[in-house]
Amino acid sequence: MEKLTFNEEIGHLVEQSGAKYEGRRSGTITAHSTISYSSYQSAERDAIFILEGLVAKKGADAYEVIATQSEDSRQEYDSTPFRARVTAILYKPQ
Repeated sequence: MEKLTFNEEIGHLVEQSGAKYEGRRSGTITAHSTISYSSYQSAERDAIFILEGLVAKKGADAYEVIATQSEDSRQEYDSTPFRARVTAILYKPQ
């Protein structure tokens, strides 16, 4: 499974290696962290891990993260206030 990014200079999706991606869009998916974490980075990593599992279940071979959202529910004595949500576009080969 490949994480894609949009290269504005060439106007095309590219793989992590820099090669153009030639697949087609197959859907959109959202995942969120299942528990709260002590940092937003940890919560985002968990959400991406969950997202990658869902991408594989959907049969996509690549995804492009289009939105991330962190939530801080900090209250007094709350050492794990962060949760995250990640939305991605799914792609399949042509």
